[in-house]
Amino acid sequence: MIVEAPKWSSDPPEPDGKLTEHSFGFLPISRLYRNLRTPSGSSRLSDQELDSAFARGLQSQWSEYYADISKETAKAQERGLANILGFFLAGGQDQSDVTAVPDEKEAFKRISGFLERQPGFSHLLTSESKFAAIYAKKPELQNVVKQIERVEKTIGEITAPRERFRDVLESMFSGSKHLEFTDKEIKVQLSKDREIGLSLLSSGEKQLLFIALYALTASNHSLIIDEPELSMHVDWQKKLVATLRVLNPRLQLIMATHSPEIMADIPDSKIFRI
Repeated sequence: MIVEAPKWSSDPPEPDGKLTEHSFGFLPISRLYRNLRTPSGSSRLSDQELDSAFARGLQSQWSEYYADISKETAKAQERGLANILGFFLAGGQDQSDVTAVPDEKEAFKRISGFLERQPGFSHLLTSESKFAAIYAKKPELQNVVKQIERVEKTIGEITAPRERFRDVLESMFSGSKHLEFTDKEIKVQLSKDREIGLSLLSSGEKQLLFIALYALTASNHSLIIDEPELSMHVDWQKKLVATLRVLNPRLQLIMATHSPEIMADIPDSKIFRI
């Protein structure tokens, strides 16, 4: 029997009443490794092989996300450079409000950060004292700093989810473990400068990191999670939904759970018995 597929209902409504296609991710927490195989093709992996495969997958997902953020940052900087060039080609005329320009110290800080992200550009900046003397006399330079301010604001918006991810994970990992996030990987540092791999985290820590990273990268799509409470500490269960909402406010989150702690702060209208 051929049945017409149901249509999406969107709240708030899509522009002009047109519904767009929604993608989603599904996290089968109780069967994280169901598709993994050994090099020989066998599905019977040892615990060590499972942990290693999990760590590789998590690192790969973080690396891809960081690369996407870096591309967006580079685009914002390119647009900023184009706007600065356009300003000078237009004879130094900028119609925007330039009355509230930052002081010399703040301007030097902003332009330093901007140039440091440009390969081979950092040497262009003089000392702070020389910059301050020029900045006070050159309205054109003040306009350039305003252009850079706009770029920095855009970059801040691009990188804000990544910074929230770092802050949230740091607050939930306690004791001697400290997470470090580089452009290539997530590192776990112990006290006395000792590092361990992701594969050596506890089951609950792996699960929390896995879910949080998936939520971060889900954009404004739907994320369906089966039994997120497995292996997770009760305190983390209580914070889980709020944490994921902080990480990605645009995410539609659907969970199947037996945990009253996870549902504790969820309105009754959003809870359905299965």
